[in-house]
Amino acid sequence: MRAGDKVPKVMPGTGVTEAIIAMSRGGLGLVAIIDAAGKTLGIFTDGDLRRAFEKRIDLQQGAIDSIMHPNPHTIGPDRLAVEAVEMMERLRINALLVTDADGCVVGALNMHDLFTAKVI
Repeated sequence: MRAGDKVPKVMPGTGVTEAIIAMSRGGLGLVAIIDAAGKTLGIFTDGDLRRAFEKRIDLQQGAIDSIMHPNPHTIGPDRLAVEAVEMMERLRINALLVTDADGCVVGALNMHDLFTAKVI
């Protein structure tokens, strides 16, 4: 799991371009959209970016919260890595935010992290 500053996060109102740059720098294929307390408001992924291009959404205009996926799938920090793999396979997603009981982002992981850890 990647934690702290290794998880790309932006606040609502952040421009789409700035959020995409944060996502790219993070190397996870996602950016979490959080409030001032760190609570998860949404997620924007590489897949969402591709779908935005397909829909010809103007990515130069607007804020990330206008195109983010609200209420993303998350997993708790106490869950086993194998549970994360099962969840990702079932949901057909490549990354998960790790959130605490209050819904605050404490980390993130993607399939590559799980490959590196030899979980899969």
